[in-house]
Amino acid sequence: MKPLLMLSLPNSGSTWLGEVIAESLGLRYFAEYFNPLRNPDHEEVLCRNFGCELATCYQNIASPGDHNIDSDIRGTWFTEEHEFTKEVFSPFKLEAFSRHFECFALLRRPELVFPPTRLRIWSFYEHAWVALHTRNGLAARTCRERAREAHAVLAQQIRDDARRLNVPLIEYDDLFGCRATVERALTRALGPARSRQCVARVLETRRAKLPPGSPGTGPQSDSGHAWE
Repeated sequence: MKPLLMLSLPNSGSTWLGEVIAESLGLRYFAEYFNPLRNPDHEEVLCRNFGCELATCYQNIASPGDHNIDSDIRGTWFTEEHEFTKEVFSPFKLEAFSRHFECFALLRRPELVFPPTRLRIWSFYEHAWVALHTRNGLAARTCRERAREAHAVLAQQIRDDARRLNVPLIEYDDLFGCRATVERALTRALGPARSRQCVARVLETRRAKLPPGSPGTGPQSDSGHAWE
């Protein structure tokens, strides 16, 4: 069985959902394995094709990778015994990931992504915008405008690739619907058996994240919560 990979973007709920899935399924989990900053043991190799805010590799955020990306994946991930990762700095790499992993994506509406409460989120989207600008001719002028413009391009890239590659996509809002909606979203991504193991924990932990006294569990109730 292939290892599991969730592709998302910063401040989209991936840390929360990744931890729930790993705990519920008992998977050996390395969050953001392919982020050079998160994986110093393989930083030199990962910087060749994978990106983060480092000046040496931020341009890779907007690149699908070169002809060495498959060997870089094999020479890092498959030398260890991890079973699951979530990646938020590799929105152009779903095709490469899908050759090695069982993939699904998670996306959150921009009105829930912005404004983030952590400065690092602004930093990521600023670096992503600069990387995209050299290829796409983006035109936003302020930091906040650039962040939203970059998010729109990156999210659309993930949507388009997921559709083209037949990779399941979870809409963040669906994780705050009724139990049946949550089950359908997880089943598309994980299959029925694994979904059944995760759904109760998703329902439990989403309530714990809501503000005290919140009247419901809808997506409007979690505005202001910065889940990566």
